[in-house]
Order: sequence, then structure tokens, then C-alpha cells
Amino acid sequence: RLPAVSKLLRRQHTAPESDNSLKFKSRSNSCYPQQNRLLSLARTGGGQTNLVKFVRQYYPELHGICAISGHAPALLAYERLPGGWYGVAMEY
Repeated sequence: RLPAVSKLLRRQHTAPESDNSLKFKSRSNSCYPQQNRLLSLARTGGGQTNLVKFVRQYYPELHGICAISGHAPALLAYERLPGGWYGVAMEY
């Protein structure tokens, strides 16, 4: 079962006064539980489909290096969540 999370802090803020969170709705029929992580497809209010994962360990700097070299999708948002989990949203 997916955590009740519907927004994560954006990786890059566009303006200080703007809402700096990525809002999404997970598709309940697209949950892929694996050991120490959950993967799900999610849709933003603008209709964009993203991949959201919940993991125990996460290194945004490493993800950025992998994305720049073409080995990972672009990081959109991430946030440390209660219970020792991280929520991570990326392009799909």
C-alpha cells in the first residue's frame, strides 16, 4: 500500500513566492512494491505522468550525476518523510 503522500518539495524553486511543491495523485493500480522501496506512477494536475518512489535511502546528488549522464530520469522533487522514508518524483 502506498503512503498517503500527494505532494513533494520541488528540486528547483522557480520563485520564492510560488508554491514549491509538486502535487500529484498516485494511480492505485500501478504500485510496484519491492524490498525497501515502493514504485508508483502518478499524474500531476497538468496531466503529466511521473514516477514516484518511496525509499529508505536516497542521495539526490548522485541522482543528479546519473541524470546528467543519461542513466536516470530527471529529478523533479524529493522530500524526507516521517518514518525514515524519502519520497522521490522523477520524469517518466
